[in-house]
Amino acid sequence: MTYYHHFILHCFESKQPMRVSTLYHLLKGKRTTSILSYAYFYDLLEYFNLFSKQQESSYLKTIQELIQNGYLEVLEEGVVQITDEGLLLLINQKAKPNLSSLNQLKYYKWDLKYWQRLLFVTQVISEKSFKEKNYVPIENNVFRQQQLKRWLKKQDEKIIENIYDEWRFIADQLPKDDQIYIFKQLVGHEHVGQTFQQITENQETDLIFSYLEFKNILHEMIELIEEFQDKLPIFFGMMGEEKQLLKEESYLVTKKIYEKTQSVREVAQVRNLKESTITDHLLESFLISTSKEEIILNESLNRQILDKFRVEQPDFRRWRFSDVRKEMPNLSFYEFKMYQFFLVEQEKVL
Repeated sequence: MTYYHHFILHCFESKQPMRVSTLYHLLKGKRTTSILSYAYFYDLLEYFNLFSKQQESSYLKTIQELIQNGYLEVLEEGVVQITDEGLLLLINQKAKPNLSSLNQLKYYKWDLKYWQRLLFVTQVISEKSFKEKNYVPIENNVFRQQQLKRWLKKQDEKIIENIYDEWRFIADQLPKDDQIYIFKQLVGHEHVGQTFQQITENQETDLIFSYLEFKNILHEMIELIEEFQDKLPIFFGMMGEEKQLLKEESYLVTKKIYEKTQSVREVAQVRNLKESTITDHLLESFLISTSKEEIILNESLNRQILDKFRVEQPDFRRWRFSDVRKEMPNLSFYEFKMYQFFLVEQEKVL
């Protein structure tokens, strides 16, 4: 089995039954309230859009092979759960990538573009330090080349020294064992950086394994730059410019208005959107936020009815809104999802 098999199996490690299609859409990057909710239920939000180019056929083939080998079992059509054999396989797995800093949902839209920009800037600064003008740039995108030229004109004469200092600071802070995925790729004067494929071969690891390690260390580096922006002003400034190239998320616009009005209906009127769309935005805002420990439920929410329903149907992750609403006709979809999220956080404490 490849490491991809191990990773897919790892996604079922919570022992919760999960739809095969849900995991596929999550890894593919389908950003809907339903997919994000289930990702939150199974503690998989950090893997969002991790394999955006994967083919469904290869994914389903992997699932089928895991079932045939007894590592996953089918509970009902389209729903599977990890077996004891599958858990044992994961426990006995010798090498596991470090995924402690992986945060796809937060960084997936710009992390690789930012990394490519750092590579390009580093190459240009390195050649500049040797007063070399005749070299082949690693970036052939005209927009990116013009962007860098404009950026260079704004920098002072200490830019070369400052860039090197910031790289040294990062090297001192990042775990030594993981730095290879960052520094081996750097390109400079008379120095050809290694491709990701070359690094993987030299490490004698699986390509998916190396990809996950790289993504993790990249996100750790981004977190480091955000935390020490005063010591890394150049890197932090480029990060801000990269994020500015993105359109403001629609859910953030909704969140700002809702914080003032506290009314889904009013926000829908202001934004000229359906109330269901506003609800989706608010749920998405919660799921993407970094802090989820304190969930404040609506004071008017009748917890007794919901708590009673949970006694009758303990697997709250698989509740259907239509079933719960039979017990509480006035329950909104937003209240329904927030109560589920509340139970998830409560479960973590117990």
